[in-house]
Amino acid sequence: MGFISIGKRKAQKQLQQILKGQEVPTFPGLAMRVLEMLRNPEVDFESVAEGLQWDPALTVQILKTVNSAAYGVSQPIQDVHHAVRYLGRGALEQIVLSVAVRKVLPNPTAPGFQVERFWKAACYRAIVAKAIATRLHPAQEAASFTGALLQDLAIPVLVDALAQPYEPVLKRWTQDPDVWFHQAEKQAMGWSHDEVGGWLCTYWDMPDSLTRAIAQHHSDQVTDTELLPALRLVSWIRESQDAQALEAFLDLAKQDYGLASDDLMALTAQAEEQSVELAQMYLGS
Repeated sequence: MGFISIGKRKAQKQLQQILKGQEVPTFPGLAMRVLEMLRNPEVDFESVAEGLQWDPALTVQILKTVNSAAYGVSQPIQDVHHAVRYLGRGALEQIVLSVAVRKVLPNPTAPGFQVERFWKAACYRAIVAKAIATRLHPAQEAASFTGALLQDLAIPVLVDALAQPYEPVLKRWTQDPDVWFHQAEKQAMGWSHDEVGGWLCTYWDMPDSLTRAIAQHHSDQVTDTELLPALRLVSWIRESQDAQALEAFLDLAKQDYGLASDDLMALTAQAEEQSVELAQMYLGS
């Protein structure tokens, strides 16, 4: 079943029920204002750059991101005005979204969950998704990067709020390579992190395309027009990157999209190196 859109108030109610009354994380107000400016075609880039300068931490993270190996700029970008012009509205919106989400997500500690491993896996998926998008749907490179980076955004929130009941699910997932996390969640909790991620995005007024991508990334009943192929493929990449999951990823990529396994193996090896740098940046934010 595809993602069913619900209103912000209903999404908040669903989240409060799942989080057992704990406060739902709030999206940064300044970041939301910048996003609103980016979505308004009448607002020029200089105004956007000036708006960003009100949040020095966000500006620093944008510059770090655009200068990282994942973006491959030929010359370092030194200031936010240059970054805004270089990236354009679409790519800049994706970076602001990803950085802002990282700022609101908690850093929980619980058996079966490691913050460092979580962000390395997220960055790895993002870099692989961007590279696959270059081959399959190049106009959606930025959206593929952000969608993959934030696919599992609900997990730290759930671990933080539900450490004790969630712990057996985390243990089962990390200890048994035959178990898929969203299936284990459904069996134990009645919901899965992809659904919760969709509700969080709705509550945060995220773009509909990103909301749907996060809410549906484990669904096998959606079309490529509903879920970008790059995002469908990287959802098979586990945090542990075990051989079984990698084989499933390679088989699906070859069978459904004609991507050569040797090419993808080289791509994933390169992404492994780049993801370390990118993860360190997000962990330091």
